[in-house]
Amino acid sequence: MVRVPSSHGGSREFESLPAHHFPSQASIPGNCFQAKHIFQRDKVMEEIEVRLFATLQEGRFKKTKIRADEVRTVGDILDHFKIDPEEVAIVFVNRKHASLDTEIRAGDTVSLFPKVGGG
Repeated sequence: MVRVPSSHGGSREFESLPAHHFPSQASIPGNCFQAKHIFQRDKVMEEIEVRLFATLQEGRFKKTKIRADEVRTVGDILDHFKIDPEEVAIVFVNRKHASLDTEIRAGDTVSLFPKVGGG
């Protein structure tokens, strides 16, 4: 059992799971709730979120995730999803302007915008 302080004073007891239930967090002792939260956060951080806008979504997706170890640059994302670089006019990585050569890491969000025409 693990005793966890509560926000209104006092504390509550919770049954704890052994550390082997959380393989990537084997060194975390005790509280299964804390270990589960950290394990899920690390799992999310191993991914890159890719967002497509306007005509780039046609026949594709609006938002998806890709494993971080599958790509190294924004250009690799275009290759992975078979998007012609000529279709892309604006690239953002974590809300900052970027290029196709920009290196990306786990936890990043890549947003791709198409060329827009009009008159």
